[in-house]
Amino acid sequence: MKGYPSERAFTAEYAVTGGNAAVFLNRISRAGVKILAARPSGNAVILTIPSADCKKLFAICREMCYNIISDGKNPPENVRKNRVTLTERKRGGFMRPFVKTARRFGLIAGAAAFIVCAAAFDDRILGYTLAGVPAASRSGVVRSLEENGAAILAKFSGTDLSALSSAIVGDNADISFAAVKKRGSFLVVETLPAVFPQVFPPTDVLSAVDGEIEKITVLRGTALVKKGDKVKKGQALVGAYFTAGESTVKTVPLAEIYVKAKFYFTFNASGCGEYFTSAAVAVAKEKCPESNIIAQNVEILEENGGYRITVTLTYVKKFGG
Repeated sequence: MKGYPSERAFTAEYAVTGGNAAVFLNRISRAGVKILAARPSGNAVILTIPSADCKKLFAICREMCYNIISDGKNPPENVRKNRVTLTERKRGGFMRPFVKTARRFGLIAGAAAFIVCAAAFDDRILGYTLAGVPAASRSGVVRSLEENGAAILAKFSGTDLSALSSAIVGDNADISFAAVKKRGSFLVVETLPAVFPQVFPPTDVLSAVDGEIEKITVLRGTALVKKGDKVKKGQALVGAYFTAGESTVKTVPLAEIYVKAKFYFTFNASGCGEYFTSAAVAVAKEKCPESNIIAQNVEILEENGGYRITVTLTYVKKFGG
């Protein structure tokens, strides 16, 4: 029983069902997975292995397209029939009770530390939220905050939010309006851009993508679409004019538009398990032109001895003019 302590300090127990369990056990044993125990239970075999071998076990199962049900992942309705299924039952080992106790004391210590820190920094500015500030203006806004008494870790009690708003507008020529608010331990800043003279003739606001209008707010110009309309890339959404009586007057459009669009990505894989679908989704999100993703869908098609995984990402595109 050499190696007993290290192998049994932390263990994982799985129920193996479907197919030929004996062949499966022989395969993982040859691959170097240590089998600590294997006992029959009804139509299943209860398998116990060291926790350190779990990654190796999952790699083998994914390579062979076996079903894996672990921590709520790959729920039963997605399990393919007539294949070996590996279902996690519990984690054990003689060191597990000590780890649980250590974690409990760690949580208590962490909570105490959090309370102390919260009390110490209750009146301090811990950061800025600049989601309402255009990217090109953010460095200037931060500089205005720091130079007017609202640097990181400065006291909220000594900060005049109205004076900060005025300072931001006064320091930055590209900003016409600013609002500064306190939210928790952060300063939230929202701005409106300054309107400069238009050099080129007024032009319509065109859609940047194919999609569906999620929201449209027109401050100047004429709306040519409404919420729920399907639009094509390049389609005019806001006209560069307004109507006064029987006259049509040219103007520079000013609008805020949100379009719900889709991005498609196809990934060819040798397997169909969670590893491959997760990889396909990750690559799709990297290639998607927008980060404001609100939904995703994955479809798997078996073809030519492999699998074609199609990922559809739904995102919201914001633009205007």
